[in-house]
Amino acid sequence: ELAKYYATRPPIAAQMIKRGLNAIQLANSAGVMHADGDQFTLTALTEDFKKQRQAFLTKKQEK
Repeated sequence: ELAKYYATRPPIAAQMIKRGLNAIQLANSAGVMHADGDQFTLTALTEDFKKQRQAFLTKKQEK
């Protein structure tokens, strides 16, 4: 069920979520927090992020 949900999300964001979850299993909290900030910064630069942010602000569903 969770995999189906993330399959409908923008691919770069879904990949970053997957990497983050894997990092949690393998790293300490400080390392994960640092990686999370880096991933957010990289993701925020994508067109997917910009479209999804605008959809959220206008309450519109965007794929």
